Amino acid sequence: LEALTRWRHPEKGEIYPDVFIPLVEETKLIHVLTFWVLENAINMARDLMKKGKKVPISINVSAKNLFDPTFFDNVVKIINKSRIPVDLIEFEITESTLMVNPEKSKEMLQKFVDFGIKIYLDDFGSGYSSLAYLGQYPLNYIKIDRLFIQKLNEDKTMSTIVDSTIKLSKSLGYEVVVEGVETKEVYDLVTEYGTDYVQGYFYSKPLKEKDLITFINNNY
Repeated sequence: LEALTRWRHPEKGEIYPDVFIPLVEETKLIHVLTFWVLENAINMARDLMKKGKKVPISINVSAKNLFDPTFFDNVVKIINKSRIPVDLIEFEITESTLMVNPEKSKEMLQKFVDFGIKIYLDDFGSGYSSLAYLGQYPLNYIKIDRLFIQKLNEDKTMSTIVDSTIKLSKSLGYEVVVEGVETKEVYDLVTEYGTDYVQGYFYSKPLKEKDLITFINNNY
């Protein structure tokens, strides 16, 4: 599961994070927002545990969060206070976040990994770094960007790139998530390539909390 944030504005309707998150990141409110998402993810993980479902939930972390000197201690405090297993919370970061300050990124991610939080590299392929370069970071999962998947069936070159990326990622010790999987045909293809997980409308569109619990109860 990935925690997704939407702003349901009373006049403008639903506003997606690629619109409002960059604006929030220009202020200190990004920390308030991230901790709000973290606490909601913890509550959801706890509710699922009560129903016998131990399901990790990932949340997105920005560069502003990662490089804040108080961020790590505050995350540890919140998770310890919640008393849920630490492996139920995972972090997603983008390649651009790592590039803001590579050395500091490596140091901070290692602290979270040592604490027990697994790290996803989100949207891999949307930037320019190679997997060999990213190998210096303590990452657990590579998420292949949906832009590659949208053209998988119609573009043989794209299909080869995805196949090669999955195999190389796994050979380097990463688990692989393919994003944006919407059809059975694409699911079958990336499964054949050896991906560990898929994410996308093939399973479900984003759900509100109460609908998510119903979905999991009915399907797993």
